[in-house]
Amino acid sequence: MTKKIVLYFILILIMSCKTNDNSKNMIGTWRVNDDSTDNYTEIKIDKNYIILLNAREENPQINNSRLETEFLLIDNKKLNPKIDSFELICHSKDKIIMKRRFFNRQLIELIKIENEINEIDSVNFVNWKKKTISDFRERVKIKLGNDFNFDEKIDTFDFELPERTELEIKIDSIR
Repeated sequence: MTKKIVLYFILILIMSCKTNDNSKNMIGTWRVNDDSTDNYTEIKIDKNYIILLNAREENPQINNSRLETEFLLIDNKKLNPKIDSFELICHSKDKIIMKRRFFNRQLIELIKIENEINEIDSVNFVNWKKKTISDFRERVKIKLGNDFNFDEKIDTFDFELPERTELEIKIDSIR
């Protein structure tokens, strides 16, 4: 009898030590939940990159990133700190809320656009980029109306994948 109790205790202890990897819940195409009627922003997160598309910006931002348990780590080449991190606070099928760990520790609410992200196709990047831009334009027209005038340069977004680098950071250091 005592062997069974010890065995159950060990089993419970092992099960409770298992960490949940929620990083897959952040992968997707998201729109920033913003009630602003004069702008529209989307974020594409995949396992290696993050892309920020904004209707008012000339070019999208594309950065190396890494998903780690409940964190999204982003390589900020031009900002300090060099690695920015967002912690997944809560998630559902259609929404995630993340808390920025540096700067002003803001909460960011993202609404899912697509259930399956078209992973960045580095082999066929030109076609992937065209589809990404045309899909983005359609959603901007829906949100901001057909009268919204895109900067002519939005048709020829000039962005390339950054050279892939591994983000070296210990997760304990950002908590």
